[in-house]
Amino acid sequence: MPAASAQQPNGDTLRIGLVLPDSAARTPAMASAARGVVMGAEEAARSAALFGRTVRLVEGADAARLVGEGRVLALLGGFGDAECRALGGLAQARGVVFVDLGCAGDALRGRECRRASFHVAPSAAMRAVASALAGVAGGGVEMWDTRLERFGADQLNQRFRARFGEGMDSQGWAGWFAVKMLWESALRARSAEPAALLRYLESDAAQFDGHKGRPLSFRPWDHQLRQPLYVAAPSADAPVEVPRAQPGADESSREVLDRLGTPREKSECRMGEARPGDRLRGE
Repeated sequence: MPAASAQQPNGDTLRIGLVLPDSAARTPAMASAARGVVMGAEEAARSAALFGRTVRLVEGADAARLVGEGRVLALLGGFGDAECRALGGLAQARGVVFVDLGCAGDALRGRECRRASFHVAPSAAMRAVASALAGVAGGGVEMWDTRLERFGADQLNQRFRARFGEGMDSQGWAGWFAVKMLWESALRARSAEPAALLRYLESDAAQFDGHKGRPLSFRPWDHQLRQPLYVAAPSADAPVEVPRAQPGADESSREVLDRLGTPREKSECRMGEARPGDRLRGE
């Protein structure tokens, strides 16, 4: 008798490929991202089961093999600009979605942007503005901090610590959020096909709770995730969140978050100019 998941149509099974070397060859950032991805996949699978759907995680170092033999619909990874460039190109050519977990290069969101690529990792431009805005001497710019407590952050930190025995850092959050975002997109789009995921992620309706107190979304002009960042000196009691709304100003969360990074009018990305092979599976 075939397994239950095998009886489901392709659109009901979200297969995610995590592109990483073997455990022994992973950097601390890669290992942390992998833990976040695993926890995200476990939580997404439990949620998907309630809707009669399935989330599968496949790991491997060979992205082309994950897409071919693993039949994944989305790739996660990238811990250097060259790797992100290669994974973005492969995803575009093979018609799947790529989510960047660790590449900061502005060119990847600019003249080298690809429609299939979405960046959870903040760009170098975002980090530079965040550092200047925070005014914290010697502070590092992070996506997450183990000391965050508001907006459900404390519960997320506790779940991560209970699962792995250590605190969630920036890369752990990026991995967890990437899977959560893909699953929720598949649920709302009513399909896990890459073209459906892309249409939803590019829509005005797409927004996600990352336990940061503001709805997170991807900028349509370069597919960069809008998100608050945190800056803290090693001796500080708590990180400083940036950006913050101007006192008395009537700004949407997207307007506030768009103060970080490259604005639309200065972007070199030409997402709308299709190149040969620029079609995702399902289009």
